[in-house]
Amino acid sequence: MAAFTEVCEESSAGHKTIQDTGRLNVYRAQIAGISVFLALWLWAAFVRGRGYGHLLQLPILLVTIAFIVLLNWFFPWLIQGNFAGSYESTKAFAFSLRAFLLLVLFFPEYFLGQPPLLARSLVLLGISLLLLIAYLVLAAAAPLKSFNLGLTSKAAVIIFCVIYFALTSSISLAKLHAFGYVGQDIGYFTQCLYTTLHGHLFYSNMYHDLLYGKSVSSDFSSHNQLVLGLFLFFYVFHKAASTLLIVRNVFIVLCAWPVYLISRRTLSAGLSAMAVVAFLLMPAILYQNFYDFAPLSVAGFPLLFAFYFFLEGRFKPYVIALVLTQIVREDLVFVVFGLGLLALWQRRSLRWVAFPCAFAFCWAILSWKIVFPYFQHGATSPVASCFSYLGTTSHQMVSNIISHPRIVLTRANLVYTKQLLDPLGGVLFLLNPAWLLALPYVAINLLGQGGGCNTAMIYRHYSLIPAVLLFAGFLLSLEKIGKSHNRKEKDLYLTQAAMVLFVLAAALSSILFVTGRQQVDDLQTQPWHAEARTVAAMLPADASVAVPRYLLPSVANRSSLYQSLRLLEYHNPDAEYIVLDKDWSRMAATDQWRENYLALWRWLEGNPQYAVVYDSPNYVIYKRCAGCTSILPHREPRQQDHE
Repeated sequence: MAAFTEVCEESSAGHKTIQDTGRLNVYRAQIAGISVFLALWLWAAFVRGRGYGHLLQLPILLVTIAFIVLLNWFFPWLIQGNFAGSYESTKAFAFSLRAFLLLVLFFPEYFLGQPPLLARSLVLLGISLLLLIAYLVLAAAAPLKSFNLGLTSKAAVIIFCVIYFALTSSISLAKLHAFGYVGQDIGYFTQCLYTTLHGHLFYSNMYHDLLYGKSVSSDFSSHNQLVLGLFLFFYVFHKAASTLLIVRNVFIVLCAWPVYLISRRTLSAGLSAMAVVAFLLMPAILYQNFYDFAPLSVAGFPLLFAFYFFLEGRFKPYVIALVLTQIVREDLVFVVFGLGLLALWQRRSLRWVAFPCAFAFCWAILSWKIVFPYFQHGATSPVASCFSYLGTTSHQMVSNIISHPRIVLTRANLVYTKQLLDPLGGVLFLLNPAWLLALPYVAINLLGQGGGCNTAMIYRHYSLIPAVLLFAGFLLSLEKIGKSHNRKEKDLYLTQAAMVLFVLAAALSSILFVTGRQQVDDLQTQPWHAEARTVAAMLPADASVAVPRYLLPSVANRSSLYQSLRLLEYHNPDAEYIVLDKDWSRMAATDQWRENYLALWRWLEGNPQYAVVYDSPNYVIYKRCAGCTSILPHREPRQQDHE
């Protein structure tokens, strides 16, 4: 019996040795593969397109590969003292080298077109090295359950959110002060709130008289966004465009609350805190704080809570969160309905399926069949023009997309899709079907871009919903890994921690590639800014005015407001004061409107109804004579949605 036991033990030990040898070879293959990718990236980042001749590039590449091979031999030996033998150290090194997959994520930027700025490459390499160190610490040490700052994770999250809100709001207000916003959307919504307080429900002639063939009386003609009432509440206390920006930023940072709660269902407190940071630093989320304004930006907060209550099985607060999500804008019916389908896929009880599906269907009928026709007064919504190039019927649209896929697969759309997926590693959200809820919004954004509506831009409010849904899919993928993992607790923690840290690093890296000189310039004080504020202050508070777009937020508290850039395109223009900027480059507009702008200027110079009341090297202000009626020539507006 003893001999039999010894034979079994020897057989088991031999089998384990064979298994370890096989795994060791796999780890070595991983190290070799990632090393090749690292060498290619180093060449693309620091050699390709930098002026080196072809004969010199090959030796540099060979030296780089030799260095990496030497590093792969030396590094596992160096760290071997922290592990139980060469097998464990090689395994840890292979795990740590996965940090350089972050560089692979940005291969297209380095192998297509001109290489990025050297500074970006250095920062990206630095982030990868920090991620490498973090992975080594994870592989060698016990899991970090909280921040090593003498703080609980909740306290660390709160401190981060306070700093985040202070910095983003300061930048947002600095950009407003520096006329860095295009301004027309901020001006539009500010005027909507002003007119509501003066008896006209969310009305703005600044868009309505421009975009519709007939005058309409409310923002409800294009969007069913009852959430404007929230902004109206705060606007009452401080009647300025800055109020809209601050309230929006509050709701962006409040998303940290449900993200943390969802993360804590499966992650440690420390990893949950890191997940919050990663979410708030995703470009599609971060830039909500800086880019113009739209009420849709507040949708993330109730939507994430809807996910949380859905996962927790708390039906009543779930219903409340769904209602609060839906009142933000009518097109959120797709995600509300999708949550009903998700409940069906999970085989939940009837109420979890029936309520979101029925509620979304009823809201869609209310919005498109009742609210919009009532407020449009027979006019056609400009939103429809975003997709009119595809055809006049659903069948034509689908047929054109299938037969002409290049309509969608444009360079701008491909870049946008990549920018949307980069912070999530491109694929780290795929283990849970929740990511499918983002598809309608991605499709809308890609198709709308083809119609000239600028929907496929990572900075804009259109990107918020798909980004939130994809991140929710990532968190639920982590939860699925936690439930299906069969290995020991440390391996589970390593897997989840590696994914969270990778997403955090990817979010930081993505910011590098979507932030450029323009974002910095938008905050810079220019010599003409003081005069611009003086010009805005010269306009009487009760006068009908037409101003450059960047001045709209400063003068939006009035009943009649126009863009001087497009004044000739309005159907019923009635501007008492017209402000023209003599420097076209400050208009932040494409040349498609330049001829109309110059035509307006020529018309004003030769028309006795308007007299110059202010003239400088930067601006000229025309005032209409008392008792004169507006007889401005009309040019048909170009079809374009709100920018």
